[in-house]
Amino acid sequence: TNFLSDLQIGDEIKISQTVASVYHEDIVRVVSIASHTSMITTTVINANNLQGAGGASLKTGASYFLLEKKYYINTEINHGLSALNSGLNCPSCDLSNENLISKDYSGKNLSYANFSNSNLSNANLNGADLTGANFTGANLSGTTWSDGVVCQNGSVGVCLPSIIGEFHVNTYITHNQKESSIAMDNNGNFVIIWESYAQDSPGINDYGIYAQRYNSIGIPQGSEFKVNTYTRNYQSHPAVAMDNTGNFVVTWESYTQDGHGFGIYAQRYKSNGATNGAEFLVNTEVLDYQSHPAVAMDNTGNFIIVWQSYAQDGAAYGIYGKKYNSSGTAVTPTGCGTTIPGCNTDPTEGTFAEFLVNTYTTDFQVNPAVSMDGSGNFIVTWESYSQDGDGYGIYAQKYNTNGSPSGSEFLVNTYTTNFQASPTVDMNVNGDFVISWQSKDQDGSDYEVYAQRYNSNGVGQIPSWCSGAPTCNATTGEFPVNTFTGLAQKNPSVSMDNTGNFIIAWQSYQESAYTIFAQRYNSSGDLIIPSPCAFPTCDPLTGEFIVNTTTTDSQASPSIIMDSTGNFIVTWQSYDQYYEDRYGVYGKRYNSLGEEL
Repeated sequence: TNFLSDLQIGDEIKISQTVASVYHEDIVRVVSIASHTSMITTTVINANNLQGAGGASLKTGASYFLLEKKYYINTEINHGLSALNSGLNCPSCDLSNENLISKDYSGKNLSYANFSNSNLSNANLNGADLTGANFTGANLSGTTWSDGVVCQNGSVGVCLPSIIGEFHVNTYITHNQKESSIAMDNNGNFVIIWESYAQDSPGINDYGIYAQRYNSIGIPQGSEFKVNTYTRNYQSHPAVAMDNTGNFVVTWESYTQDGHGFGIYAQRYKSNGATNGAEFLVNTEVLDYQSHPAVAMDNTGNFIIVWQSYAQDGAAYGIYGKKYNSSGTAVTPTGCGTTIPGCNTDPTEGTFAEFLVNTYTTDFQVNPAVSMDGSGNFIVTWESYSQDGDGYGIYAQKYNTNGSPSGSEFLVNTYTTNFQASPTVDMNVNGDFVISWQSKDQDGSDYEVYAQRYNSNGVGQIPSWCSGAPTCNATTGEFPVNTFTGLAQKNPSVSMDNTGNFIIAWQSYQESAYTIFAQRYNSSGDLIIPSPCAFPTCDPLTGEFIVNTTTTDSQASPSIIMDSTGNFIVTWQSYDQYYEDRYGVYGKRYNSLGEEL
């Protein structure tokens, strides 16, 4: 068996030999490789009568063989410490229980290496690829990583390197994991949630909600965990929001749990990931279907959940909401039953009320999105059928912190022909907000992504560069987001920092599959072009850039979050990337300059 192409200097190889009808095996370390003669030179590690193993040349394909006659990384060949100390890369090395004090392994490929129980105090790992590396039980006192953070003495994975580049979120990889959502606190700690097929009830074909917490440098905090307590039938379409200190709430739709069709449920968590009370039913009206929830939270933990409800407003679907204080208690909005005529109180909840958001109730109002500023003022947006005169259009309603409406519902999209759908919104700490959506055939090529900026008073903002169609609408400020206009651009997600800088991500159909694109803007709505920026991953004229590193098959359904200073994270679902014929959840971190972390 010729395995020379698989070897590196310093590799430790388990081989076997039969001498005088007696079987022997040993582990030897590769010293040199002469490919032109198919020879390797080794030094002995464990002397068990292997002829020539103490420094002679062993010829492959003759009397020395890899055990089982087959090469597997980390089985027959372990890329060894000597290779690393010789200045070579060491992916998947077994470096457990080693003394590595003050070693300099900066810039090395150490992906998936095993450092468990090793002494790495004061070691230099700056710039090293540490994707998937295991540091369980290692001494990491004074160890430095690529982000410059000095770790303390860690144990059981307490001190791990930050995630580098594109990262895989879900640990459970059987079946599909998709429809991710992300939230972040003021310090950059974040949580990613998703729906996972058949994970919470093995053998039963339905979805459950799962989550993974991370600290501000991308280190997973504990393992992925199940969110929903009730596991019968489907729990799907999750959404998440987080306050300034890391407390968060997850909401989802659950089938038949409230005794009818879909109902809206939620679970609150403390900043350390512990549950804060039990999961609870959100919707008061339980007849028919309540689905497609969205959630937003202010700085101190007050939150709002909105959803679509079938036949409750007297027509088809309508948009409903319920406010909660930071203790998780539902609160009645000011004006319930007067300025908010759609309020619905339930004696079992005292006077706590869900309320109707949309004023126009004919036909369908669906797919709500919501965002809240630092003080608790919030904005709800949705798509409404036939209200703007042609197909679906995007509408919105602002609310004060006490839950009373601020003005009337208003049309967001200026262009009203065909369909405008899939709205997304984000509001910064001061109340300024951006709404983005997908529009059918507005630029003549399938779906495209558009957006509109507003100040805290709800007045549309016109970018300084706006000179009219086709670049934007000079009267309202509506503008196209995507630079590439061929084929479909869909499912936008928007996020904004405290000063009004924002970013929009979406899925773009390229050749035969979707790819995740993004575009950054400053607080005036001007394009931000990363440096460097070059084709094919970045458009140097506009700054539109590709997010996902793996581009085979399809990457879709992005979710994006930006912290108070402009650092941001994008998540998405990727098909066939980690496991064949299945979706998985992936993410990538960026700093405020748009540089990958």
